[in-house]
Amino acid sequence: MSRVMYLNHQCSVMEKRLLKALRAFGWLDAWPSQAGFLLEEIGVSPEHTFLFARLIKGLMMAAPDFELLGPDSQFVSRDELNMMVALGGVTRNKPGFSDDPNPFQPVAFGGLLEACGSALREDGIILKTRSTLIPASNIPDYEESIQPLRKQAPLVTARVKAVESLSPLVRKVVLSGRGVKPYKALQPAQWVKIFLPTEKPRAEGRAFTIQSHGSMGDELCFEVALHPGGVMSQWVQQAKAGDEVHLSSVRGGLWPLDPSKWLLLAGDETALPAIKSILKSLPDDMLAYVFVEVENPGERQVLPISERVLVQWVYRSAEPSGAPEGLLGAMSSTPFPHTSGHAWLAGEASMVRALRQRLLRERSIGVGGIQAAGYWKIGEVDHRDLAVG
Repeated sequence: MSRVMYLNHQCSVMEKRLLKALRAFGWLDAWPSQAGFLLEEIGVSPEHTFLFARLIKGLMMAAPDFELLGPDSQFVSRDELNMMVALGGVTRNKPGFSDDPNPFQPVAFGGLLEACGSALREDGIILKTRSTLIPASNIPDYEESIQPLRKQAPLVTARVKAVESLSPLVRKVVLSGRGVKPYKALQPAQWVKIFLPTEKPRAEGRAFTIQSHGSMGDELCFEVALHPGGVMSQWVQQAKAGDEVHLSSVRGGLWPLDPSKWLLLAGDETALPAIKSILKSLPDDMLAYVFVEVENPGERQVLPISERVLVQWVYRSAEPSGAPEGLLGAMSSTPFPHTSGHAWLAGEASMVRALRQRLLRERSIGVGGIQAAGYWKIGEVDHRDLAVG
């Protein structure tokens, strides 16, 4: 058997889609932030996405020679097929699977593969039946059975300096203190998680984009969109100067842009802080199209735009919050350039997914040019999207 084989001859349709998503986690130039969407499109629950990210991260750390091909490759490597064998054994709930000889058992990746396979089975995804290709060989053990994606940095303490109303449904929060000085953003659309003090075993925390910094680098400004029942919404409406919060490390951020291409920015009010920071960073001569969905005209904000930036505000009608029709309709009726461009999308997860799919089908933007993140999801508390970073 050759080292690399034709994908169509070896894998089912579902396995091809799963491989594309798993490969995306290791494709550092453009693909990782799309992997969560690719998995969700084949039926993998968002809460299971981090398991598969951990699996690929582990393989890349422990076995640098593991042959993970590009997302669009028409071939499949022997290493990838062995991974599918291991995952498939669990999806079929094969009796005695943990005793089967395969290149990922018994210690280092066994628990992680079984967790991923169980997640697939729980989501109704059953992989193709095939025999183990090669015996255990080139994948070393982990020091721990499952490695985290990143080391957790200690939280930093900050205090509320001011709270300001930007619109009926948006509050600006300024934090200050010695702990915020290292937080000067290196790129637009970076974010931190804000945790509220609590006596509970686990603090309540939510992610917010760093909107701006004080002139001396000793302040951080955030914008909080209010919605009924939200933990941070309730807090910000009662917050006062001196109140203490805790901050995680900085994450995420906009991918590097080619200034010769045009840019599309689209999202709801939760994406506005990031959109503002991105617009501030653009060259004056870069062509950009901005689409923002808010509740009503009273929620419009002043954006830092140049003559080459075209802005369209979309107001929700009787549709449920986060419904994609408004932004989809506005984008569909706008003539974009026929040349290749970039796109940055953020907001409610189902809306972002619909926008991304529309761009891939109808516009001259390739997958590698779309950065998309579900900041929140209807019906979920503290929705986590790998695309956010």
